[in-house]
Amino acid sequence: MKDFARRLPLNLLPLLIGVVAFFLIIGPRALNPQNIAWLGNGDPATHYLGWAFFRQSPWTFPIGLNPSYGMELGNGIIFSDSNPLLAFLFKPFAALLPTPFQYFGLWLLTCFVLQAWFAWKVVGLMSSHVGVRAVSTALLLFVPPMLMRMPFHLSLGGHFLLLASFYLALHQQLRRRRLAWGALLATVALVHAYFLAMVALIWIADLAAGYFKKKLTLRSALIEFLALFSLVSFCCWQAGYFSVGTEGAISGGFGIYGMNLLS
Repeated sequence: MKDFARRLPLNLLPLLIGVVAFFLIIGPRALNPQNIAWLGNGDPATHYLGWAFFRQSPWTFPIGLNPSYGMELGNGIIFSDSNPLLAFLFKPFAALLPTPFQYFGLWLLTCFVLQAWFAWKVVGLMSSHVGVRAVSTALLLFVPPMLMRMPFHLSLGGHFLLLASFYLALHQQLRRRRLAWGALLATVALVHAYFLAMVALIWIADLAAGYFKKKLTLRSALIEFLALFSLVSFCCWQAGYFSVGTEGAISGGFGIYGMNLLS
């Protein structure tokens, strides 16, 4: 208990930094669940409308189907980028929630707080100096790629998911690695496919490194790969990834938003 009391201020420091950063950059109005004015244009409007249709739709299986959303082509909650993780969390209470209701402000607050928390943890693997960890945490809260996404693509503000994967991969004495990686990959699959591709590659690299460094046997590595691949596939199915066939998908942005390796 004494050790816990001694460490408590240090554990609260990154959370406080994250909260302060949120109020400096986003502001308190986004936390009002009935305030949808800031979601009125562009992609954020699409994110909110996907949720608005989803909350009114009957339950389906897979649960991520959004049959009322779209003209002549119903799809899944993942395709409106409405953050299935939170949509699944709040839909059971749809009848109790006010109208309108949005959870995207809460999501952005979560992004800042967890970005700070995992930044603190990752830097802590390399330095125990409080000042170094605090400055590094603040630096990672103001990274342009994260801040540039937040006004337009709300789910892509979740850069903490990448930091979490770095933490798991860099941790030398990670306990219950299957449980930790499974929880992270399932969460990522229910947030955004872009993050899933990134985090999955880091996981596979960590799995391969564990095998080549003799930390994992071939049998153990194969079991983990098959188990977590099945878990991710199930989460993707439930989120509606497979609700639109190839004939209904378009790729109008392909080739426009490209970057070379140096970029």
